[in-house]
Amino acid sequence: MWTLELTQYYIRYKARTTIKAQALADFVAEFNMVSHPDVPIVPSSSPESLGWPTDCETWILYTDGSSNQAGCGAGIVLIDLEGIECSHCFRFKFKVTNNEAEYEALLAGMKVETELGAEYLVVRSDSQLVINQVSGTYQARGDNMITYLRKVQKATTKFKGMRMEQIPREKNHRADVLAKIAVTGGRALPKGIPLQLIPRPSTAPGLEVSPVTRLPCWMDPIVDYLQNDILCENPDQAHKLKRIAT
Repeated sequence: MWTLELTQYYIRYKARTTIKAQALADFVAEFNMVSHPDVPIVPSSSPESLGWPTDCETWILYTDGSSNQAGCGAGIVLIDLEGIECSHCFRFKFKVTNNEAEYEALLAGMKVETELGAEYLVVRSDSQLVINQVSGTYQARGDNMITYLRKVQKATTKFKGMRMEQIPREKNHRADVLAKIAVTGGRALPKGIPLQLIPRPSTAPGLEVSPVTRLPCWMDPIVDYLQNDILCENPDQAHKLKRIAT
């Protein structure tokens, strides 16, 4: 029915155009203000309802991840209590899915917040999956998602309080633009915004140093004699050992 109705109109498919890196950079530069007094810097709920002190210094963290054929990256925007903003770009030297990129962005942002000494954190992201998995509304499925969730849960313990908030995509445009610039390799990145290369996924197993078990060696008695002047009790063996050592 709808096919017949639509035949009277001239309909042409037009693919979504790619946003050029320079256009993204110009957008960031235009809105790259050092402070944002109008940005709400408190969570939707009051600190009291979250069990936070009324005078706690709350940081806001906007995160977004991006993954496409050009590469993978993330962008974060941090805002402190006074509205001072700090932006970062992260370029991943590995392939991830969009959901994994969102987790990588969150972990990167939490690490920066920890280094800055933030104690109370409100995370804002447009990723429905990540927000609800971290909040406990959704169950993480698949080994990778479970591992990422555990990484975030471990990082959460470094804060006295943390709240996850899902926001519309248009409210997360700054972090989104930064993530897209990171994917391009940081070309035309506005001055003052750092680009950090991440060599391996957060879920990659860490380097473990296994203890080395030293087995007895025929040279042990010789070393004991030379270093500590210790000889075995058997006179014949002791004489033989002294002869070998000299």
